[in-house]
Amino acid sequence: MTVYFLGDGGTFPAKGVLGGNSGATCGTWKRTRRGTLERQPDFDHAVADEKEAVHFRSCAGGGYGDLRKRDPARVLADVNAGWLSVAAARSVYGAAVNQAPDGVDYVLGRAPAGKRKITRRTS
Repeated sequence: MTVYFLGDGGTFPAKGVLGGNSGATCGTWKRTRRGTLERQPDFDHAVADEKEAVHFRSCAGGGYGDLRKRDPARVLADVNAGWLSVAAARSVYGAAVNQAPDGVDYVLGRAPAGKRKITRRTS
């Protein structure tokens, strides 16, 4: 199989605005028969034989606004949906996310010393 790819955004990610971070870059990799991943140029083609594969990661747009001002309830929803790790919720967004008593879900808790205060919504 021959795969042609045009990966605009592999070198320079989309910039964030108003304090938002840059987005992720795109990229293409070829998985060889040995299982190793080989990074491909952004504008090129690859030939994949039997038991080989070509992987592509699409780039992401830049962020909007200060990450520390994001609504903690929305950060929590992303953690519970599996889209964001607890570590990222804490380090990137400053959200006090703790494991719920059920041991499965997560809830908002008190922020560690030095972090911003998190308040729960009552509605």
